Amino acid sequence: MTEKELKSWEKRRVLGRDQYVWRYGVLGFGVPAGGVYALYLFFADSSVVWSALLFKSLLFCLGGVLYGYSTWSRMEAKYKEVMAEAIPQNLVQPIRSDSSAQGRR
Repeated sequence: MTEKELKSWEKRRVLGRDQYVWRYGVLGFGVPAGGVYALYLFFADSSVVWSALLFKSLLFCLGGVLYGYSTWSRMEAKYKEVMAEAIPQNLVQPIRSDSSAQGRR
């Protein structure tokens, strides 16, 4: 993940998963893909069945939900991996229990 991708994802992840899926999955992918498909059908076949077109548009929206969830999961996993690598391991100290500290006295 490049620094540009990291900053972009940090801005987008503030939305939360559900808002991200709605904005980038359904509205950003499903609706436009369904619209392009509808235009294709309209110009390729003048005898469009509108109920079938509506059903297929709903399927495109469902596809947008799946797309949104999959991209959220993939990007969040990459983000967590980068953040885990960014924390130097030598700064993480084991926590001593009180009993081990008392035993040394």
